[in-house]
Amino acid sequence: MHLKKVKSSMEPLFERMKTGVADGELPSHDDVSQFVRLCRQMYDFAEEEWLMEAEDFLHLANQLSRAVKNGELPEVVQLVDSLEDACAYCHRTFRD
Repeated sequence: MHLKKVKSSMEPLFERMKTGVADGELPSHDDVSQFVRLCRQMYDFAEEEWLMEAEDFLHLANQLSRAVKNGELPEVVQLVDSLEDACAYCHRTFRD
């Protein structure tokens, strides 16, 4: 799978998670597991200049997975916001 395909596969999952969290619901375990798997693949594609950001993003995704498993909605809300901020920063800084 190419990086663009990984990112395009992540987008609907993340949008679904954001919508659910905005409605006060935990994301599904399946969505989060798939999202984490795609984050790992994105990290594998990371170039040196944005490797640290990819690592941070993967770390946040893993924290999100733990928070969902533990049913910690406030933590999930915070992590989804942090993932959104990290994504916006990375795209602003490293897009061609």
